[in-house]
Amino acid sequence: MIYHKELYYNNSMTIDLTESDKEYAQQHGLTLGEMKDFKFDQVKEEEMVKTYYEQKEKDYHDFKNSPQSVYAAW
Repeated sequence: MIYHKELYYNNSMTIDLTESDKEYAQQHGLTLGEMKDFKFDQVKEEEMVKTYYEQKEKDYHDFKNSPQSVYAAW
């Protein structure tokens, strides 16, 4: 079964290319579609990193507020 790339995108996210993005794509031999995919991947990566660090901070605070961190015998 063949899926079109558009089906993988979150419909609420629109990737717009700036003039510098278009220049970069032209300099590196990328199509505008490939450049949009590149920017989409960057946004997704940033979201994943942000989510990871938010979860780590939440886990740290959850542990600090737990009885295990207060009671030394654990």
